[in-house]
Amino acid sequence: MQRSQLILRSLQAMTRPLMVGAVTLAGSATVPVLLLGGAYEVAPSMAPKVVTKPIAIGTARQFGGVPALARIFAILGVVSGGRDRGGMQ
Repeated sequence: MQRSQLILRSLQAMTRPLMVGAVTLAGSATVPVLLLGGAYEVAPSMAPKVVTKPIAIGTARQFGGVPALARIFAILGVVSGGRDRGGMQ
């Protein structure tokens, strides 16, 4: 019982920072595109740039982005120093 309470408290403590980080990460990719006059379809394609390629494609498709661009941005994220946890997709 005590271990489950510790896990629950830890999860509660991590939730807010993780959500803030996710929103900040997506915003740092999409806001500059929109502010610089980029096409609307490019912004949601850049948002999932640090996830695996299949997730990036699905996320971009769901939010009106271009799946092919999302895949390219995910690959560029790996090439520029990120880690590819999805293998060759």
